[in-house]
Amino acid sequence: MDVYKRIPKLNQRSTTPTDLPIKLYKEFALELATPLCSILNASLYQYSCPGDSLFTPIPKTPSLQSLSDLRPVAITPIPSFICEDFVFDWSYNKISNSLDNQQFVAFVDIRKTFDLVDHTVVINKAISLSLSLT
Repeated sequence: MDVYKRIPKLNQRSTTPTDLPIKLYKEFALELATPLCSILNASLYQYSCPGDSLFTPIPKTPSLQSLSDLRPVAITPIPSFICEDFVFDWSYNKISNSLDNQQFVAFVDIRKTFDLVDHTVVINKAISLSLSLT
């Protein structure tokens, strides 16, 4: 029961107003694991993650001059975090043999990454690594 094993590993973080507190997820992990597993499986079968994220505007600069000075930050529901964890494990296991052991990670400022990334390139790269769900 992988969902049951992942619930205790949840970190304390901001949750959406409709989420259960993380403390309750952990306290009732055994009772929540089976229905949560069914929700996650149904969501993945429909190529989606459960729940809607709540977007909060965060200032990009100290003094706001216009709406473009705000960055939308998503507060993601806890079931979505668990779903993302499964998708990450699945995709990493699927491509780990394609990764170079000599690859090193660099930490960079990616504040505008999603504004600039060409999603077609990302999708084509995922397909070339056999990350297709079909």
